[in-house]
Amino acid sequence: MRACPAGNGTADTTEADLIEAIGWAPLIDPDGRRHDDPCFVQSFDYIYRASRSYHIAVQLVGNAGHAFELIIADDADPVLVAICREQAG
Repeated sequence: MRACPAGNGTADTTEADLIEAIGWAPLIDPDGRRHDDPCFVQSFDYIYRASRSYHIAVQLVGNAGHAFELIIADDADPVLVAICREQAG
C-alpha cells in the first residue's frame, strides 16, 4: 500500500494528513506524548538522512507484516523536518 497524503509530501502535508493516510504520524509516541515532551519515545524503527530528504520507517507488527516509509522533504512541514533532524542523529 502506498499512501500519498494531500499535498504530495510538500510543506502542505500536515500531521493530520499523515494520520488520515496511514493512521500514524511520527510526532506522537504510543503513549500520546508529543515529540517536544522530554519523555517522548520514538515509535518508528529508524530514520536516516538522504540527499534532500529524511526517510522514516515503521514496521507495524501484525499478521500481514506491513511497513510504511515516509519520505520527508527538506521543505516539508517545519515540525516534521525538526523531528527528523533531532532523531536522525
